[in-house]
Amino acid sequence: MKETFWQKIDHIIGPATVKDFEAVGQQETRNKIEEYVLSVSDEKTKLLDAGCNTGVEGYRLFQKGFKGSYHGMDSNKLALDYAVKNLNGKNASFHHFDLSSIDFPDRKFDIVLNKDVIEHAEHYNDIIKELCRLTGSYFILSMFIKMHDKDDFIKLERNGYHHNRYNRQKLYAFVESCGFIPAKILYEKNEDEILLFERL
Repeated sequence: MKETFWQKIDHIIGPATVKDFEAVGQQETRNKIEEYVLSVSDEKTKLLDAGCNTGVEGYRLFQKGFKGSYHGMDSNKLALDYAVKNLNGKNASFHHFDLSSIDFPDRKFDIVLNKDVIEHAEHYNDIIKELCRLTGSYFILSMFIKMHDKDDFIKLERNGYHHNRYNRQKLYAFVESCGFIPAKILYEKNEDEILLFERL
């Protein structure tokens, strides 16, 4: 499998430690994600944060009273090392995987969250297919580049990662083909957009 930009880098992009989390961006977007997760979860809920980086969302969720188990996953080993420290003492575990190939059984997680990931990938097919496979009930897909009605716009930056804008109906149809009802838009503002897909 071709090594991605995110597997090659030896540094952190974004906030690294808990002391940095208060200043993290996209506050309204994060609040909407967290409000929804808290509204549909309990102590038995297993949440996968696919592309968790340093564990920002996990930390914020526990601070707000999340009672389930949090499972962070990322392809950047250094980010995961920080995440382990940041969520020390919480009901959390971390896994080093390429999101397009995950060694877990079908529907292992009640909620799967994927925030600001697929816009940076070469394309979303393999990642979303895997995350849908792992989803028991709710798949939350949050993007910082809003979809449009034109063809997929795939842009490879010079340093090796992508900034893509996807066709809305094509992405919706792809997720629905994986066994989900049509998307609900949980939130949208400027370029940020949060989609909810519920399993059939």
